[in-house]
Amino acid sequence: MNKKLGILGPSGTFTEMAAMKYMPDCEPFFYITITEIFEAIEKEEIKEGIVPIENILNGHVMETLDCLYKSRIKIKQAIIIPIEQSLVILPETQKIEKIISHPQALAQCSYYIHKNYADVKIEKVESTATAMKLIADNHLIGIAAIGPSLGAKRYGLNVIKRNISNKELNKTMFVVISKESAEKAAHNRTSIAVKPHVDRPGLLRDILNAFAEKKINLEMIQSRPDGEGNYIFYIDLEGHPEDENVKGAFDIIKKDLKLKFDDIIKILGTYPYISLSKKDK
Repeated sequence: MNKKLGILGPSGTFTEMAAMKYMPDCEPFFYITITEIFEAIEKEEIKEGIVPIENILNGHVMETLDCLYKSRIKIKQAIIIPIEQSLVILPETQKIEKIISHPQALAQCSYYIHKNYADVKIEKVESTATAMKLIADNHLIGIAAIGPSLGAKRYGLNVIKRNISNKELNKTMFVVISKESAEKAAHNRTSIAVKPHVDRPGLLRDILNAFAEKKINLEMIQSRPDGEGNYIFYIDLEGHPEDENVKGAFDIIKKDLKLKFDDIIKILGTYPYISLSKKDK
């Protein structure tokens, strides 16, 4: 089995935690951006990567959705990781003068920061792991970082307070991406992108009605401008394209709506079902 796995770096990110859950003995290849991971798979430098796609508090990661739409790469598995932010420092630090982290992490922990460090300077950096690495590599006494406890362990930092997020419940869904599709599971989810660029009023409604007619549960609909004056609609639905009801809905779109299916709909991946919905929290 090929154990090379592209993940967001540097070491110590929540993406790495998801990678360890997916493949504990993986050989990680670190990349700076989500786009670089997709490009590495396209160039066959690696066969698989893992990227964030949805946070329960902040919604979908648009860079991931855009890359899925523009590439030949598919989702083959989903993994949910609890997001527990910690405040970390060098062991020598006695007083915190500045807190550094990724903008999203700072926003997620704004209540704690305001209550305990209202007068401390705040600085945004490209990732939580980068913040911890900067402190460790440059021996920045007096500077604290916010990030996962895994990062603190990687860089020899002390955790002074765990789980400082504004809301106790915070999870992120990561997806394993590859040119290879997943095998059909007992319970599947299919992600699609719909681009109703044909000049026809009610086209999106008709497509959604096809799923409703076949009693297919749509878990998510997310719109995204394509930069050309149109919108792409990202949809997660329960089921597999080989299932009778899903196949039936696709047939309605192809035949009854008289559309060239591949011009309107792109399948982004079919993979074992997992959800951030209330029933899975």
